[in-house]
Amino acid sequence: MASSNATFLNSTMSNSTLMSNITTLVNSTISNATSTSNLTSIRNGTTIPANPSPSPPPHQPVKLHAPYPPTTAGLGGTPTTTLDDPITAVFLALFAGGAVVHMAIFQINQRRGVKFVISGLLFGFCMARITACTMRLVWSTHLMNVSIAIAAQIFVAAGVILLFITNLIFAQRILRALHPTWAWHKGISVAFKLYYASIVIMLIALIVCTVQSFFTLSTNTRRIDHDVQLVGSTYFAVAAFMPLPLLLICLIAPKKADLEKFGEGRFRTKIFVLVFSSIILTLGAAFRAGTNYKPRPISNPAWYHSKACFYIFNFTIEITVVYLYAILRVDKRFVIPNGSKRAGDYAAGRPRKQTAPGVHDSAISGDTVTASEDDGDGDVEGGRLKRKYNMGKLNLPWGSETPTEKIMPACQFVRIREEIDRRSRTF
Repeated sequence: MASSNATFLNSTMSNSTLMSNITTLVNSTISNATSTSNLTSIRNGTTIPANPSPSPPPHQPVKLHAPYPPTTAGLGGTPTTTLDDPITAVFLALFAGGAVVHMAIFQINQRRGVKFVISGLLFGFCMARITACTMRLVWSTHLMNVSIAIAAQIFVAAGVILLFITNLIFAQRILRALHPTWAWHKGISVAFKLYYASIVIMLIALIVCTVQSFFTLSTNTRRIDHDVQLVGSTYFAVAAFMPLPLLLICLIAPKKADLEKFGEGRFRTKIFVLVFSSIILTLGAAFRAGTNYKPRPISNPAWYHSKACFYIFNFTIEITVVYLYAILRVDKRFVIPNGSKRAGDYAAGRPRKQTAPGVHDSAISGDTVTASEDDGDGDVEGGRLKRKYNMGKLNLPWGSETPTEKIMPACQFVRIREEIDRRSRTF
């Protein structure tokens, strides 16, 4: 009996050992099969999930959904939280400060009755840059969201045209001041307005093609979009450069009339502001256009796609111009009289001494006469009046009126009356 039990026990142990060996062999086989499958997948460039789902039939390929990620490198690349976020936050704060300053200047001038719309344009530009910085911060934390990347790129490209238009307005005012006889011609005014409209139209085309390039896989469509982007970026570079040749025309063209000063400060300072801002804005616009002419794959960007180039040729140049306009007070230097429409309106609205008692502005009408630029604003030279003007209702000491040949602004009557009073005291 004992021998029988021992035999049964040995048989049982032998069977359990056999089952264990079989289990080990099966597990080893499965493991080897899995390893072989994974190795084949790695070689083919694919991965197998933990719980693979049935693969689609061969006639049903996997579909990608728009918007599609870009295939070419962009200026600045993809933002990162460690590097881009601190830099972008600093620029966001600077643009916010610029927005506050220019809006404050705009409101103060409005309360004084001065309509300097350019301060509003600069405020709008700062707000556009605040939005661009915000979208870039959001993009750095949502790298796979292509829609946020599209919005960030559009806001970076769109806002700068406000600075280009601002400089063109400054150039037009300098042109009218130096050459009032022909710069006020209706054809020239219409040409400037059409050029402003063309810049806006080009911006719209640029935005449409940029968005479309993310929503198509057609090679031909993407080529057309890239061509439009090249034209748009080049057009913006020309717009940034345009004030410089206009200023050159102003300086070399023969003068047929006296200079009509406008605003405050020296005229050469106005020219310096326009030249400096146009040069650095042209540098930034030309650099951005140049990067589009040499596209590189997103996996192999060039040096000009670096983050340093992005921040220097975009935000650094623009914030310099914004604060240059605020520090040098372009709202005072480039301000013109409200409703200026013809030659002589600039000189007529220059800041003068306040009207003395007895001078009635309602008595003044007709064309304006440009003041002499030799000694500033003086209409009296060597104890004699340079011109004869209509004195209107000036209530002169002896109740007479001076005969006229031309009519001049009421603010200039003050100086004439002071000269008359001075003469009467010497008698």
